[in-house]
Amino acid sequence: MQATPPTLGRALLINCAIVLVVSAYLGFLYLMGVKDSWITFFFLWYFASIRGAEPDAWLPAVLGALAGYAFSSLLLVLPAAFGAPVGFGVFIALVFVVVLMQVMGRFTLLINPATFLFMMLGSIPMVLGKNDFAAQYAALAVGIAFWSALIFGARALFARKAARASA
Repeated sequence: MQATPPTLGRALLINCAIVLVVSAYLGFLYLMGVKDSWITFFFLWYFASIRGAEPDAWLPAVLGALAGYAFSSLLLVLPAAFGAPVGFGVFIALVFVVVLMQVMGRFTLLINPATFLFMMLGSIPMVLGKNDFAAQYAALAVGIAFWSALIFGARALFARKAARASA
C-alpha cells in the first residue's frame, strides 16, 4: 500500500530539509578531508531507497557494501601481485565462487545485492584508474556511519514523537 503523496507545501519542507542535511553532510566530509563523497551517496541510495531503510536490511547492506568494494580492489591487487594473466585468472575464479554463493543463497550477510553493487562500482574504469581504494573505502565507512546514525536517529525521534502524540 502506497502512502498518500505530500502536498506541495509539505513536499517543499521535506525537500528543504533534505538539501540542508546533504549540505551539512558535504561540509562535514570537507572538514574530515573526505573527497570521495560519491561512494557514500551510493550507500545511502541503496540502503534508503532499495532496502527501505529497514533495520533488518542494515547489516547485510553494510557488510555487502564493504565486502563488495574490498573485493573489487582485488582487480588491481591480484594482477599487480601475480602478473596480469594469473592475477586476472584468480580474480575471475573468485568472482565465480562469489556468484555461486549468491545463487546458492550462502553467506547472505556478506554476499548479497549490495556486494554486487559495490563490486560493480569498484570495477568502473575511472574508479580503478584513480587507484585510491584506501581513501574510497574510508569514505564508504564514514558514509555508512553517518547515514546509519542519521536514519536510525531520525526513526527513533519520530517514533518517540508519535508515541507522545498518541498518549
